[in-house]
Amino acid sequence: MLNESKNPYSKDYPQKQEDYLIKIIDLLVVSSKLVEREDDYGEPITYVMADGVDILPVGFTSSYGMSIYHNFLWELKNHLERTYGLTNEESDYVWDKYKKKMVVFNGRENSYSLIPELGYGKSLNESKEPKINPYTSDFENIDKKFLDKVVGVLKNETEYNPQYRRLTLPLRPYNLNNLGGYSHYLTSEYLDDDKPYPSFYKDMKGLFSIRKDIEVIYVFQNYKKFILELITPTH
Repeated sequence: MLNESKNPYSKDYPQKQEDYLIKIIDLLVVSSKLVEREDDYGEPITYVMADGVDILPVGFTSSYGMSIYHNFLWELKNHLERTYGLTNEESDYVWDKYKKKMVVFNGRENSYSLIPELGYGKSLNESKEPKINPYTSDFENIDKKFLDKVVGVLKNETEYNPQYRRLTLPLRPYNLNNLGGYSHYLTSEYLDDDKPYPSFYKDMKGLFSIRKDIEVIYVFQNYKKFILELITPTH
């Protein structure tokens, strides 16, 4: 139990207490994932597992706003009290804040559903690995601000002489009339944008300490777009 016992729903409860509860809420969020269990009849049941505790999805999505005292949530309440020393009120506060982070409101159906990021077998923390969204082709969970600066550096140091069709890359100079494989991947419209020449990965790691392939691909795609615009229509 925390030393201060003020109702955590109050806005003026101690900062130390609030900070502690927020850490627990964040821990529940990042550890959350969907798991499948079997009921007594061998039928599959989906749960949300958070910090090792199974919670029925209805606890999150019910329009009745279930409190920590509901029998669906006894295991979580006991876990919070045993593991983190929370009072009943503190446990209910943590549950309320955690629940709100795990649902989205569907206005069309006038109901709540679990956040789409929640997946089977992988916690939200694990799902924050850099990736390309297979549905939108967007890059997710990467430091675009830094990577865009890298692209900016490459752009600023790139020169093109249309008269002699000479493209000078900041990484290595090439003449478009005598392309090596490295620059050919940057200047051809017909090659797969997602596949830089192997040496490009090495250059990004050596010059900018970019070690993840997906981040190199992000730089490559944006830099290639610039190159193609630069050399058109003479290419």
